Amino acid sequence: MQKKCAPDLTFDAVTTIGEATFFFRKRYLWIKHNEQYDIKEGPITNFMPKLKTSIDAAFWVPRRSTAYLIHESIFWTVKGSFAKGKPRSLSHFGFPASVQDIDAAVHIVKTGRTLFFIQDNYWSYNENRRVMDFGYPKNISEGFPGVNATINAAVYKEGLIYFFVGPQVYKYDYTHKHVVGVEKANSWLGC
Repeated sequence: MQKKCAPDLTFDAVTTIGEATFFFRKRYLWIKHNEQYDIKEGPITNFMPKLKTSIDAAFWVPRRSTAYLIHESIFWTVKGSFAKGKPRSLSHFGFPASVQDIDAAVHIVKTGRTLFFIQDNYWSYNENRRVMDFGYPKNISEGFPGVNATINAAVYKEGLIYFFVGPQVYKYDYTHKHVVGVEKANSWLGC
């Protein structure tokens, strides 16, 4: 049992999947439906039996109705709440073999890009052409002024990227390229 209202609560990965937001921490999961106040919670395997590991990063591509859940150098494709097929290697996205772990990932609907955060750098993947964009990786603090820390998790909602950094969440205006607020991670679980 994880304490969702602990003041130092951190998440390993956060993503929307359909009408819900999924919060991963170690092998535990909270699911918050956008229209409801109750939160489902429990070991990840209660909801996705194939996933017997923690999740390091996760993102949702709405036009494919597909989520991608990443653990170290592999990822699962999830439709509904079912992991499809076997896990695949990160090299599928065009990463070099040296990339063995992703800190956070987020899909930006407006640009059709998925951003992958690894330590102090980020990569941009073109979901339409299914190739990594040229000229990456780039430095996070240059691409996202005001966010100069290792990112644990990220989620995109209504034009804002929410960067989870330890127990803090930076609300980042992606259009105007600046931080517009900071909140506690546990506030996302109603604390």
